[in-house]
Amino acid sequence: SYPYPPVKVVGKKIHMPAEVVARFRETLSRQFRSDWDDITARAFCPSRGSELLLIHDPRDRYLDDDDVPRILAHWPGAQLHLAVGVGHENLIRDDECVTALLEFLRD
Repeated sequence: SYPYPPVKVVGKKIHMPAEVVARFRETLSRQFRSDWDDITARAFCPSRGSELLLIHDPRDRYLDDDDVPRILAHWPGAQLHLAVGVGHENLIRDDECVTALLEFLRD
């Protein structure tokens, strides 16, 4: 299993130059003996028979912009609930997000 590698997000947060981010990705690729796309794709692969509700604020500062479509593409049957303006840290406190989660768990 591969970890979720939010390298681009970490790079932005600490103002890491793009060249350093690229070298870090290369280092991780060598460490896992795999190319970068395979590493990120495998991080999103579902466990056999598991379901996913992805609750996401498009303005989330923790996920890369392309992560949501990648997760959905690699996780057949995944459901997406958009929580516009809620923020990453407040998802669990938002009434609509909690309702979506409870409905997902009931189904």
